[in-house]
Amino acid sequence: MSLVWLSGCAGPDPFNEWSDRELAERVEELSRSDPGTAANTWARAEATNSLPEDADLAWYIKSALRDNPEVRAARQQVERLRERVPQATALPDPVAMFTFGELAQTAAGQVDYIVGVQQSLPHPGTLDARGEVARQEAVASLYTLQTVIDRITGDLRRAYWSYDGATREIDVLKQSQALLAQIESSVQARVRVGEAGQADLLRVSREVAALENRISDLHRRQRTASAMLGRLMSRPVPVAWPRVKSNEWVRTDHDSETLRRSAAQNSPRVAEAQARVQTYWQRLELARQERKPDFVVGFQYGAVRASGLAPSANGDDQIAGTVGVSIPLWSGRYDASEREAMRGMAQALAEVRAVQDRVAYEVDEALARIESYEQSLHRLQEQMMPDARQTIEVALASYRTGDADFIQLLDDWQVLLGDQLQEAQLIADLHKAVADLDQAVGGSETGDATGSKREITQQGDS
Repeated sequence: MSLVWLSGCAGPDPFNEWSDRELAERVEELSRSDPGTAANTWARAEATNSLPEDADLAWYIKSALRDNPEVRAARQQVERLRERVPQATALPDPVAMFTFGELAQTAAGQVDYIVGVQQSLPHPGTLDARGEVARQEAVASLYTLQTVIDRITGDLRRAYWSYDGATREIDVLKQSQALLAQIESSVQARVRVGEAGQADLLRVSREVAALENRISDLHRRQRTASAMLGRLMSRPVPVAWPRVKSNEWVRTDHDSETLRRSAAQNSPRVAEAQARVQTYWQRLELARQERKPDFVVGFQYGAVRASGLAPSANGDDQIAGTVGVSIPLWSGRYDASEREAMRGMAQALAEVRAVQDRVAYEVDEALARIESYEQSLHRLQEQMMPDARQTIEVALASYRTGDADFIQLLDDWQVLLGDQLQEAQLIADLHKAVADLDQAVGGSETGDATGSKREITQQGDS
């Protein structure tokens, strides 16, 4: 009964409604793109340094879906499997025969040769069953394509925000270098009047060197993320990728149950697993159909000479028809074919449940991260960072007048720097968590399935 239920709840057949689905539009768009032309366009843009300055994530995603070889391969798989349907539903080729040699001599004369043609005819319904199996495999490949599209989209969004996060942290450290330069200037002024020692200058120099090391490490992270973007977009890595102007992201309503249901309904991974159940159901129907006998029909023509041993020889040619039927005598292979299909359905049903459990976990895990990052970012921006800025301003002014200890000044500067770096990391982590949630739910690259939008911005310079 569960098999019947699942076959009934799969919804409209996307293969029959090809032109009405967003998935079909994506496939057709990819079909129209010319990889060679796209590569030349990109090369010209690189040569003229004309990458769009106001790029958004849609620009990145469109470029990736147009040129990524994994997407192109998945699209070609859809088209390849579609070509199996007419193959599966076609009749076997007819067989032409020519018989010659010492043939029988009839009362009408000597038979010179016999020509004929035979056509195998599968039992009514067998070709349709084979076509259904091929069609279901093509339907599953549609969802495979959508899964690849969602994965490449999610990978690209995560790679971009890794790149953007590293860039923001570099900006923070460079801003902090300016603040550290003010501290160093104050220390040098106090050293000149004998109010501070060389040890304070040495500590500042060590902090400057430490900042340079951290910037070098962030440049490595930035290059790694940049290389990932280039791989996903199948393009050479430019000197710098265009930065997304807005930090807008999709905030969930934290209704995990609703999102879990949405994932179970919209995730192409779930739909792909359900399509496999349908495929094995059709294989079972085909196995049952193949137990039925097939037919063979034919036509023969025998050329007869007008001379022969019999006085009645008149040279009348022979015309005959043949009808045959196969005998499905060895039932063992049919039994095994049905058992294989049944076990395949059991396997596919278990895979459906496993995929549903997996996407439900991914939804809950992404929501937990988003909620945690939101809370941390709110505390950081609303309380910790304003306090840290005020503290460093007071400490720097006090140090210049000799009312504050240098060690405390340096500690206050490190606290502010840590808060600014954490803010940049949290912003990147939030965007990556939302990308994970969108991929789990099976939504579009804009994440509309997860709720309302909110602007997250990094606070101003220190």
